[in-house]
Amino acid sequence: MKNQDTNIDKNSVAYSVLKGYVDFCFKRFYKVRYTNKESINPNDTVIFACNHQNALMDALGLLSAFKWQPVFLARSDIFRQKTVARILRFLKLLPVYRIRDGYDKLANNNQIFEQTFSVLDNHNPIALFPEGNHVGQRRLRTLKKGIARIAFNYRHQNPGKKKDIKIIPTGLNYAHYHKPGSELLIRFNAPITLSDFDNSYALNPATAVNQFMSELDKKLKEIILHIKEDSSTIEFISDLYAAALHREGEAAETVFQRQKQLILITENLKKQQPERFSELETEVKATRELLQAYHLCTNDIALTKDLTSYRKPMEYIKLLITFPAYIYAFLQNLIPWWVLNNLLIKLKDPHFKSSVFLVGTILIYPIIHALQTLLFYLISGSSVLSVAYLISLPISYIFKTWWDNKKGILKTMGNLSAIAGPLQKHFTDITRILNL
Repeated sequence: MKNQDTNIDKNSVAYSVLKGYVDFCFKRFYKVRYTNKESINPNDTVIFACNHQNALMDALGLLSAFKWQPVFLARSDIFRQKTVARILRFLKLLPVYRIRDGYDKLANNNQIFEQTFSVLDNHNPIALFPEGNHVGQRRLRTLKKGIARIAFNYRHQNPGKKKDIKIIPTGLNYAHYHKPGSELLIRFNAPITLSDFDNSYALNPATAVNQFMSELDKKLKEIILHIKEDSSTIEFISDLYAAALHREGEAAETVFQRQKQLILITENLKKQQPERFSELETEVKATRELLQAYHLCTNDIALTKDLTSYRKPMEYIKLLITFPAYIYAFLQNLIPWWVLNNLLIKLKDPHFKSSVFLVGTILIYPIIHALQTLLFYLISGSSVLSVAYLISLPISYIFKTWWDNKKGILKTMGNLSAIAGPLQKHFTDITRILNL
């Protein structure tokens, strides 16, 4: 494999500009909150180890936390096309080869790992997802040992000058994977210092690796919502109470800690009182069906805090008055919306939905807006009008998004009002069963 990544450890001005734009957009898709971020020392030699539940959004979430330019490791199959591979390398991604890629490919990892060492030598962080692939479940799956191989080899490759390294467990906790405006809590645990395993490594490297992986597994589970079994009932209850807490204005970290407690309570109930848990499952099923009948999700429950005070007539008047402007905004953004919507419809993996939506919005809308402006200039022949038209396009997109969101909230709140009584009864029954 030819070395095409010699500059990946260098900071790039073009990458920095693009990162600023992407971070800006990402933080408007999610309400991003951080825990323990200030404890991370940018002068340390660092590897971030993240849980992986939401495709590309996980990488963008970590990327949004800092101004530096981390290098990510990703599965090799996404690098197959040369053009795509060049783009990915510009975005500071390196391929990792797995057994499923063929035994003859595994040797390529030696060169990849050497490149990660250059990155770490320049005090740029490495970021990877030890679970290997993404699954939209609130649990930590079995970790792969590639991170241990990189970390231990880096520390012990030069016996005369051992380099210490810190692995930072990073937990990404989504209130809702695909709903714009939902909370994303990114939690950083205390770092794992690799020199703590030196004595064990000197006696038996394999034992040291296993000890390290066990410690990483434990620290990741501390900072994410980890449901031991694939239980939709436990996950639903966790989401339901999180929405209720957000409705009361609780901070994201407080909500997270309450969810951790609730998951433990519910898991114990399932293990110790299966009949009572069966009653809970019946109640959850009825609650879920009630929400689905009105096209609602658990996150929407946070809006019920405004049901009594929300001035719906005035809000409808605002939409009515601004409707002519909305028509203009709708027409100017119709083509990029149609292109993006078709991409979303063709998705085979539903967990890529938010990733495709955000990246598609970032790329497709500016490109098509530029083409529309060129067409406008060719028709009008006026540079001044064309510039004014170009400026109006992103404004029209922002206005259309606001108008659609406002309309969606009004519809959601109307549906919540219609089921407020039955929903409260289900919530009370679930609370009773859990003895909360």
